[in-house]
Amino acid sequence: MANPAAELYDIFNGWLEAGNGKSNTSNLARRDLENAPGRDEVLRAMELLVQLRDAIRRLESLGRRVEPYLEAYPIWLRGLLAVETGWLSASNG
Repeated sequence: MANPAAELYDIFNGWLEAGNGKSNTSNLARRDLENAPGRDEVLRAMELLVQLRDAIRRLESLGRRVEPYLEAYPIWLRGLLAVETGWLSASNG
C-alpha cells in the first residue's frame, strides 16, 4: 500500500519547487491549473487528504496518540486550498 502522507509531501514539494527562482509566481501557475495534469494533481492531493483523515480517525479509534496529526491536518488542508495566499496573487510556495 502506498503512503498517502509521503505522496502528499511530494506534491507539496513539487509546488514549492515550481516557484523557486521565479518572481511573482501564483499558486495558479505553480500548480499548473490551466492544464489537465495540474488539475489532476490538485485532485489527487485532495484524495490523499481524505485518506489521511480516515487513517487518523482509524488510529484514534484504536486509542493511538494522534494529536500531532490532528494539529497538522488543518495546516495541510489550508495549504492545499491556498487559504492564506489565494490562487492568483504571487506567494511563497
